[in-house]
Amino acid sequence: MFKSMWSLNGRVRRRDFIVTSLAFSSVYVALNATIAFIPGIAQIVTGLIVDAAFFWLVAVAGPYKRFHDLNRSGSFQLAFLALGAAAFAMLLFHLFSSINAVNSITIGPGNTTPQEMADSMHPMGSFGFYLMFVLIGLTSLIGFVGAMYLTFAPGTDGPNSYGPDPKAAFEVEGEKRT
Repeated sequence: MFKSMWSLNGRVRRRDFIVTSLAFSSVYVALNATIAFIPGIAQIVTGLIVDAAFFWLVAVAGPYKRFHDLNRSGSFQLAFLALGAAAFAMLLFHLFSSINAVNSITIGPGNTTPQEMADSMHPMGSFGFYLMFVLIGLTSLIGFVGAMYLTFAPGTDGPNSYGPDPKAAFEVEGEKRT
């Protein structure tokens, strides 16, 4: 994976996927801790570059190649990215609608009941508030199950339509190493 980590071509086996994800995550944490000490706009620009590179390597390219190893189109990764984007959008929608609702409430004796306050916190009332958390929970669960599948499902033995078996380089005289 390290040889062609920026590419969407080829396959990556489970071990390489896990090791690469953990290595990049460790580097990402260290870089972000360092970026915190950069002053001004340079901090924002550097942070955006590091975030974009990390997102590409860990959330796009790695899983894309892992789907290839499972003999599935890397486009399945788009479904997981869409789920994550939907959960994030729901969270932002709720956050901004709640801020707007709180700013518009007049608090005083006889002006607002607790139920009116709860209903005004979300455009769909209390039901919408709970529905949003259920949907975020479901998208998170689906994402978690998908991540576990990518991490632990064995790849296709031998070559498939996305390239040669990544384990083939580790076969020695008829003996398979994992």
